[in-house]
Amino acid sequence: MPTKSLTILQDKNDQLHLVMYGARHGQPSIFGLDLKDFLVDYKVQDGIQPYDPIVQTMTKYYADGVACLAAQIVAHFKRRIGDFYIYNATLDVPKEPDYWYYVTVKSEDLITLELFQKIESQYAIRRLLFDGPIKNFNPEGENHV
Repeated sequence: MPTKSLTILQDKNDQLHLVMYGARHGQPSIFGLDLKDFLVDYKVQDGIQPYDPIVQTMTKYYADGVACLAAQIVAHFKRRIGDFYIYNATLDVPKEPDYWYYVTVKSEDLITLELFQKIESQYAIRRLLFDGPIKNFNPEGENHV
């Protein structure tokens, strides 16, 4: 049975920028680790111009704001039909996820993750597994809440 996930990307003011539903492999040891590995070195800074000479010398991954980061997340994960879907934040996701990944850009250098797991078949009944900087996330470690 596939393990479904829901990834929600928001900024420090809780404005939603992305709601992405994953149809399979949503476990923290698979999707969670891939999400961490993708985001851990990102710096999110508004106003970066794509043809600015400094872009050529950047050693970290950069995003020109949270909306740019949302597009980069989709580009990274969407590889074939049926794996990931994008939803409007005001619409209900058609299937209940097993894991919720709340990714928040708190500042240029700080991306946090709140990870919840479904513990019953009710949407509102879930358990917090992790809450902190995404760089500290370890699905097999002792940093779970």
